[in-house]
Amino acid sequence: MNVRGRNVKDRFLTYVGFDTQSDIDSGKVPSTPKQLKLAGYLADELKELGVEDAEVDRYGCVYGHIPPSSGCAKPGLALIAHMDTAMDMSGANIKPRIVSDYDGGDIVLNQEKNIVTRVSEYPVLERFVGQDLIVTDGTTLLGADDKAGVAEIMTLVQFLAEHPQHPHPGLSILFTPDEEIGRGADPCGYKRSWTLPMDTLWTEGFWGNFPMKISMLQAPLSLTSEGEVVPKKEDESLEGFDLNEAFCLGCSWHGNPKRLVKY
Repeated sequence: MNVRGRNVKDRFLTYVGFDTQSDIDSGKVPSTPKQLKLAGYLADELKELGVEDAEVDRYGCVYGHIPPSSGCAKPGLALIAHMDTAMDMSGANIKPRIVSDYDGGDIVLNQEKNIVTRVSEYPVLERFVGQDLIVTDGTTLLGADDKAGVAEIMTLVQFLAEHPQHPHPGLSILFTPDEEIGRGADPCGYKRSWTLPMDTLWTEGFWGNFPMKISMLQAPLSLTSEGEVVPKKEDESLEGFDLNEAFCLGCSWHGNPKRLVKY
């Protein structure tokens, strides 16, 4: 695998070639074994880019860590994206096409099937005049959610590998399966010494068919070395919050705060 010199577009076009559609009716983790193919590919790519501890666990989660640059004392960051695609349309045999220098008109995705993306239905397209767009033939998903995010993270990893002098905090990388069916971070390794961005405790509610947490009151939090959740400011109160379960704003992780380790 020659990963050096790739740009974000090259990576994205490679990743969408993997069929990673998840399945809400499956009781397995990951819900579809084909997600493991992309997971293995990404772990290998991370290793080639110098992320020595990159690995895939049995649930299809890809982990990797990049230590901070010399002298950088800023808090570490978690870079997270998911590999699976939604069940709305097929994720197999995707035929991406680049619309170069978009002229602002309707985009014919599939002339034979008369599938057209019309500006009248998607006026947001006017913002992208003059840019290159990546589209499908209209019969499948493209997979930009979230393989574009995966491609961005991997391209950042390459940049840091090629520019080791560039200042940066410690980075924890995570690619998950099954986000599209509401299980994205469920199997993540809680024993690992890294912290997800947890800025809010949430009270229980529901969204769609999936248990979610609807924010009723936001409170800046901090995590002690013993795993105790405390306010960042002494004059703030956490009264009324259930501190036995915290939900991450940046992903679908949830669990007891004591499972988190301060980074």
